[in-house]
Amino acid sequence: FPMIADAALDHAKKYQRSWDADEGAIKRLKGWWGTRMADEITTDEINDRLYQNTAPRGLCWTETTANKYRVLLSKIYQMAIDRGELTVNPATKAHRYKLNNARTRELSHAEEEKLRQAIREDYPGKEPELNLALMTGVRRSSLYGIHGKSRKEMAPLDWKNVDLDWKVMRIPRAKSGKAYTVPLNTIALDALKALRQRSDGTGPVIR
Repeated sequence: FPMIADAALDHAKKYQRSWDADEGAIKRLKGWWGTRMADEITTDEINDRLYQNTAPRGLCWTETTANKYRVLLSKIYQMAIDRGELTVNPATKAHRYKLNNARTRELSHAEEEKLRQAIREDYPGKEPELNLALMTGVRRSSLYGIHGKSRKEMAPLDWKNVDLDWKVMRIPRAKSGKAYTVPLNTIALDALKALRQRSDGTGPVIR
């Protein structure tokens, strides 16, 4: 099992934008099954491990986390099958929780004001960044990029992807890997104009 788990992690490091979560999860999976032969691990054993760590038991995982471990295990086995090393994937029939992921989470006016006040007191030059983030709703990585040894690098928002005349900005890569365009309201436009005054209009929007 450790061999097929390490092979899956090597693949993630090469081809996934973020693989640090897989690294931690695979370390735990290897701890569970040690040097067991991969084809000896059963669906019942997988179910038992996931159940024993889902809240209120063990590690108190949410059902979402338990599902993620099941998916990762299935991927590890499927990759080994694709390489011709195994023939059966015991994780495919492991229990999967049915989830209701629908949610709406927005800052309340009180939360926004508290956040804004803290920024004004400690980092007043960053308020345009807050306005841009709030008014566009894009991910942090889409504005600031990703820089770190455990994740594939991602460039920050660049002025070449901002059109102040047409009032849009283009995000080259979303979490899904696809590009998309974000309309800019007046507050977002004012934030970008404030940031533009700090640069020559090329390179990263946020310095």
